[in-house]
Amino acid sequence: MPKLCSVFLVYIFLGTQLTYAQIGATLEDLPVSPKKNFDKSYSNVYLFDHGFFIDALLHYVHEHTLYQSQSYNIARGASVGISIGNKWYFGRSKFYRPGIALIWAKTHLALVNDDFGMPLARLIFSPLNLGFVQVLRFNDETGLELNLFAGFNGLAMLDNTLFMLGYVIQPELKFRYKKLSIGFNFCYFSSDSPSNSNLQQESLLLGLSIGGKF
Repeated sequence: MPKLCSVFLVYIFLGTQLTYAQIGATLEDLPVSPKKNFDKSYSNVYLFDHGFFIDALLHYVHEHTLYQSQSYNIARGASVGISIGNKWYFGRSKFYRPGIALIWAKTHLALVNDDFGMPLARLIFSPLNLGFVQVLRFNDETGLELNLFAGFNGLAMLDNTLFMLGYVIQPELKFRYKKLSIGFNFCYFSSDSPSNSNLQQESLLLGLSIGGKF
């Protein structure tokens, strides 16, 4: 899968962020230690604390299936999904924290119609996506997240039992209010068929997320 090179480059970039955050620090000095908390009045438990998150997803789907690098079929529809993971933030700033995140599992169920009006069903799942996350603090209760995730994904075409493997890249923007979040995200999936090297599928998912960090 030639396009997998791009996701490896994203992983390298994300990995350097974690390395930078840890250079010159002992375990006691890391931001996860209570000793590294700055003034308690700015230690906002909702915005800056590490935690588990869960998001419900609703997306518009544009699917493009290629055969021998030529247009084969286009389908459009909608998907619903769920994403669960963890986030860890670093630093002492009162207004900005970078961090890393790991999506343990993300699943979309997509229902689309092709150009001939044929209804099709897709199950898209993305385990263990790595992310570089950032949060901007507006006040004690509100903030903004700017995140980028990347990783591997699987695609099951439920209408013809075809299974494909590939990668996903997902930038997202989230407005935070305490533990709650409402976000806008964009997902790009690229998948190849292990049984047919001439068949490739690309999907663009554009939509909303709503969830919380606990």
